[in-house]
Amino acid sequence: MSRVRALQGPQSPPLDSLYPLSYNCPTFPSTLKGVSEMLSDDTATRRWVVDHELKARAMEIRLEHAPAFAISDQDAWNTSIQDEGRVFRDFVERWARLIQAEIQKGYHLKDVAYQLMIEADIDGVAGVHFDKAVGVLIDCWKYGDELSLWYNMTTQLG
Repeated sequence: MSRVRALQGPQSPPLDSLYPLSYNCPTFPSTLKGVSEMLSDDTATRRWVVDHELKARAMEIRLEHAPAFAISDQDAWNTSIQDEGRVFRDFVERWARLIQAEIQKGYHLKDVAYQLMIEADIDGVAGVHFDKAVGVLIDCWKYGDELSLWYNMTTQLG
């Protein structure tokens, strides 16, 4: 049961073919033919696990020199993530820290936020929880106001 739960994700490569390893490859699997078929496809399962581990390690290395998560309102942060899981919390923190690192280099949030969201999403949660993540950061992050402007412009202009 725990193996099935650990393998569920919002996106899926085709089970009958292997995708090449890449930093931003989709998460495995959401469009399931059936749990028994998914578990019997050991090659695809192993590929997903290896790919996830590679992405996680690459992100760890990238965040080693990134600034700490700049929370502006600790109470809002605690309240916002109280009912969320570790995967969501980690995604929000990774995304914020990646943006902060680029801001320190002189880039504007509006120019890097979307690409860094994709890069921070090593667990495949952004598609489902993107609006929630933005809301959490707007409420409690040092750059929340700037993120709010970017988000409003992005969602209004498409």
